[in-house]
Amino acid sequence: MSRTSESLDPQAQAFLDAIASTNAPGWETLHPEESRKRFAEMHSLFGEGPELASVKQLRTQRGVDLRCYRPSHEDHLPCVVFYHGGGWVIGDLETHDTLCRILCAQAGVLVISVAYRRAPEHPYPIPLDDCCDALTYCVEHASELGLDLGRLAVAGDSAGGNLAAAAALRMQKNQHVSIHSQWLLYPVTQASLDTTSYRRYACGFGLSLATMQWFWDQYAPDAEIRQEAEVSPLNASRVDGLPKAFIYLAERDVLYAEGLAYATKLQQGGIEVQTRVYPGMLHGFVHFSGFFDIGRQALNEWCLDLKKTFQTT
Repeated sequence: MSRTSESLDPQAQAFLDAIASTNAPGWETLHPEESRKRFAEMHSLFGEGPELASVKQLRTQRGVDLRCYRPSHEDHLPCVVFYHGGGWVIGDLETHDTLCRILCAQAGVLVISVAYRRAPEHPYPIPLDDCCDALTYCVEHASELGLDLGRLAVAGDSAGGNLAAAAALRMQKNQHVSIHSQWLLYPVTQASLDTTSYRRYACGFGLSLATMQWFWDQYAPDAEIRQEAEVSPLNASRVDGLPKAFIYLAERDVLYAEGLAYATKLQQGGIEVQTRVYPGMLHGFVHFSGFFDIGRQALNEWCLDLKKTFQTT
């Protein structure tokens, strides 16, 4: 695990200064459709993705749209089922297209990106149901997809990391779907907004407490439901049997403490965990690798971790 720092990374400070100079309203002040449009307009921060052997649109029997990224035409490829971030409200296949392309090309894995239905139109459990449906689709169509079922992983950033962790928890009970590993980028793991990170970085560090409160209100408006393990994985009573976890965290992030707590919980439950902490970094820095040098570095490290892990399986 990397050490933490006392200072904000210079590029992180420049990023915050640029945001402040636009005087843009917070996500929580916008209608969901407007917030989605604004997020999509930030595409220049996502960087450019490479050309691949193929990129195809798929759809599950239940109507969940998928995008399949293939690094080569080989069979028995390791597969990462990816869930995009955006507070369960914003983000889509397009906003995370570059990230998925890089992941596919550099790690040499088949990537299935999932267009789960979003809140508030579709609150919990619908997004998670869609995410699990995508996993079932991969298992049922493994041969035609050319994927190796022994190397089927889940991954996601932020709220997508929450969905990946929740899908791993749900699939513990499914004898037909076996998850090799879970890859979580600064994940949401608990509905509590009163951690040390929330108190320290509540405002002025990109993702704010107010925005996260709004995201939670859209995804799980019932406060009692937020305590369930499939909504707050950190609340899981048992973690034995979960797949090994790789967790990547931004130090200057309201979600830092809960991500670290989830890594600790898994380790204490006997699960193999690798955690990387990036000092001075803000939430979303990997997704915004078009702006952050350390974001590109972290993405490269993630791809290398994936490649090594699947090669030794």
